[in-house]
Amino acid sequence: MKRSTLTLAFRQPRTLSSPLEQVVKSRCPYNSCFVPRPSLWPLLLLFVAALASPAYAATGDMDPGFNPAVNGIVYSTAMQPDGKIIIGGEFTTVGGLTRNRVARLNEDGSLDTGFNPDVGGTGYFAAVGGTARTNLARLNADGTLDRTFTANANWFVFSTAVQTDGKILIAGQFTTLAGAARANLARLNADGSLDFGFTPNVGFQVYSVAVQPDGKIVIGGTFFFIGGTPRNRIARLNTDGSLDPGFNPDADGWISGIAMQADGKIIIGGFFRAVGGLAHTNIARLNVDGTVDSRFNPHANDAVLSIALQTDGEIIIGGTFTSLGGTPRSRLARLNADGTTDTAFDLGIDSVVYSTALQANGKVVIGGKLVTVDDPDDPTPPRFIARLENDAATQNLIVTNASEVEWLRGGASPEAQDVSFELSTDAGKTWTVLGAGIRSAGGYTLTGLSLPANGQVRARARVIGGYYNGSAGFVELVSGFSGLDTVPHVVTPIANVAVNEDAANTVIDLHPVFQDAETAEADLVYSIQTNSNPTLVSATIDNTTDTLTLDYQANQFGTAAITVRATDTAGLYVDDTFVVTVNQVHDGDPGDLDLSFNPNVDGTVHSTALQPDGKIIIGGTFTFVGGVARNNLARLNADGSLDPGFNSKASFNVTSMAVQADGKIVIGGGFTSVDGTTRNRVARLNPDGSLDTGFNPDANDFVYNTVVQVDGKIVIGGAFTTGHQLPSRLQHDSTGRWEDDHWGLFHQCERLDAREPRAA
Repeated sequence: MKRSTLTLAFRQPRTLSSPLEQVVKSRCPYNSCFVPRPSLWPLLLLFVAALASPAYAATGDMDPGFNPAVNGIVYSTAMQPDGKIIIGGEFTTVGGLTRNRVARLNEDGSLDTGFNPDVGGTGYFAAVGGTARTNLARLNADGTLDRTFTANANWFVFSTAVQTDGKILIAGQFTTLAGAARANLARLNADGSLDFGFTPNVGFQVYSVAVQPDGKIVIGGTFFFIGGTPRNRIARLNTDGSLDPGFNPDADGWISGIAMQADGKIIIGGFFRAVGGLAHTNIARLNVDGTVDSRFNPHANDAVLSIALQTDGEIIIGGTFTSLGGTPRSRLARLNADGTTDTAFDLGIDSVVYSTALQANGKVVIGGKLVTVDDPDDPTPPRFIARLENDAATQNLIVTNASEVEWLRGGASPEAQDVSFELSTDAGKTWTVLGAGIRSAGGYTLTGLSLPANGQVRARARVIGGYYNGSAGFVELVSGFSGLDTVPHVVTPIANVAVNEDAANTVIDLHPVFQDAETAEADLVYSIQTNSNPTLVSATIDNTTDTLTLDYQANQFGTAAITVRATDTAGLYVDDTFVVTVNQVHDGDPGDLDLSFNPNVDGTVHSTALQPDGKIIIGGTFTFVGGVARNNLARLNADGSLDPGFNSKASFNVTSMAVQADGKIVIGGGFTSVDGTTRNRVARLNPDGSLDTGFNPDANDFVYNTVVQVDGKIVIGGAFTTGHQLPSRLQHDSTGRWEDDHWGLFHQCERLDAREPRAA
């Protein structure tokens, strides 16, 4: 990789805008409940400088640098304001470390090692952090158990929702909650005690629950009755839990997701063929009165499990579908506001998508059983969770004058509801409620105020979506103001930059658009607040030219998040947080030899295999690699240098190899031992290169070819005639047992099992 520099130039604005702050308050993911305390982080300008070839990542492309290495299904995700992501599911490890069913990721996808709730159980849990909690719990912001919240459910909790008064709706499949009889839906007070006046008595499972702006409650599931009154799979309750008699959409199949649009319409997803007697397969939109919006009909061919709404009206959906209205879309898609398929968003997923959630910057985080993601530009597809590029998200909190405040939200920002505004005059230590936001063009407005000359305003709202409405949260934006007649208001600009790695530099002119034309000139001082990856890129500020210079290390690639702060003469500041991605690009013409790659092997290399982290396994007939002894097997770093930590030894040549989904490496050849242990022609190594002692197929002659199927079974080909007596297959287990059902015509083709114990 050639060394390159990117320079960012800041045009001097006339004065500093109001600082913007955003907070996400995480809510309950699948089968658990946690409400982290809010924290503040300033935000003004958000742009992405992507070093890619030949162009920046497009909407729907996967973020290749995001791969948390989760070992099980992810059902729900919740976004925090600092970019961290809380996930819930069936996993037991994240990034190779133990994490039982709930974990928190850093912004780059690595594990937050300080957060470990340790949820015990399968399907429904019985303990959190070693303390008894049955199917329902609340966590503190650091992941420890909130011991003051002790409500338990005797069976599954699928969905939760928090009302504006702090009360908590609990939905699922249970008959008792907090020690009292409750059929599948209940309401708790904010302290976790039961609301005894709320008794809807739902006939069967409630998969999802959502609260309308007017406080009414929409529920979906598999039920047929509410309090003895027929209601098929979807119903609306009044605030006291009684049935709303005028709302009866009548779905013929189960409902798993409910999303509230800004205009009051309701999008539902699940597995159904008709709603209100009209053909709408698996996704539909309801009018405010519960009748079907006949103009909205995406027609998914299989279940829609998860829904996330953007403020621009577009809709992210996930599930098991493979087409929308006849257009191929594999388990994930984006719809236009009218329900037609967005042609710009097309990424194939190989299995079910349970969770869809939007980050503050508009990126989409998906969870499920995603063993592979169909992105040809990404050599290391993630498992169970991924992050996708999306359109830009914009938002701005404006104190227009002493009597009005406005929160503007646009682009791919997550759609929010239950907006309220608050005031602080002591730097955010205490807050006074100003009132509820009223829908306006592009956002929410509150008028009739009498604000002081200086202070902070805070806008807060709920965000709901995901599988069983479990990928939800709380968004918050804070803006400081002073001298209301002169403080400018900035519309956030978004810039995307794309250059090849050998570009000398790029200068970006950032000129915020001011809404206050009377603003005077003011000097700004720039400083770097954070750099998440200084080994990839060094960043320096020159305040004489108002430029930021990014200097990239040679032969390095990855992602760095850099925050730049601009401070005015009064001490007000705003932060610009952006991401720089450096991708490895071949500088020569296609087919040219990469002269920088020279492992220096002293013999013949017969086979190679690429690992998810970019390292390369090589096999053949050799004794030295890079001047270091290696017997027929070695691992190289991405730049071709020897990986000294991998030193497995094969007694003879290695002619084939394949990397499994779990990182283990199957090798074949003419060897009869590996690391001194007998292994005839087929063996399996652990990811660190040590021998997998439980895997021993034992072929009697050369194995020339090895391939791992999608289902994990291993096909080998070669000159052998026995491994079991007749042509057989190995099931995908941990031992390589030869399967008894014959499937080949030749002794030279076998399939191995990776899972079941080998018979004696």
